[in-house]
Amino acid sequence: MDRLTVGAALIALCLYGLYQIWLNLKSSKDNRNFTDEFLSKLMRYVNSHGSNMEDYDWMLHRSNKMQYNLGHAGIYGSYRPPYQNVVYSNYPIILNMLPDLRNALNDQVLSGDVASQYAHALREVLIRHIGETEDRINYLVDEIMNPLKWFREGVKEVVSIPVYLLSALGILSKPLASNMLSSSLFSVLSGVVALISFLSALVTIGLGWEQFSQKIIALI
Repeated sequence: MDRLTVGAALIALCLYGLYQIWLNLKSSKDNRNFTDEFLSKLMRYVNSHGSNMEDYDWMLHRSNKMQYNLGHAGIYGSYRPPYQNVVYSNYPIILNMLPDLRNALNDQVLSGDVASQYAHALREVLIRHIGETEDRINYLVDEIMNPLKWFREGVKEVVSIPVYLLSALGILSKPLASNMLSSSLFSVLSGVVALISFLSALVTIGLGWEQFSQKIIALI
């Protein structure tokens, strides 16, 4: 009965881990498709010299989502706009440059060089994000083919439960909980727990702890 229970738990953790990897893969693909569409709208808007307001409104409507998806890669630590003597810190690229691009395209003086600078900056940050997302997709495709990664991800989710619980109770803030779960220390901890759990499951299923202990004693 113990072996059956351990075997069922092992399978359940693997399946749950596989489901989590699949969710992450789906999310990454959706992110890439959304960024592709955003970039396509941006290029059409720029090529229309600011006359295609349908594409501009679409981008403006989704600018917060795009900025959020970019994360830290979508923020300049410091930035000085063209021909201005002011420097901004922690400058969100999409939220600020999209309206600046429109203003530049609508200004006969700025519609050349300045508008081109904004367009290139927006295009480059989106292309970088597409590349990063594609790397993430390739990584997850490899993970979804490896049953050991399923088990590791399943254990990681179980180990994460106390952090989620403390966050839900308001003891930990959501940003702090997110930072904890994405930290290298947590990854190492969950990996060690997964390794120990996996070896323990194999021993229990294959020999049973009692037989295993007897073998160890006999060797000593």
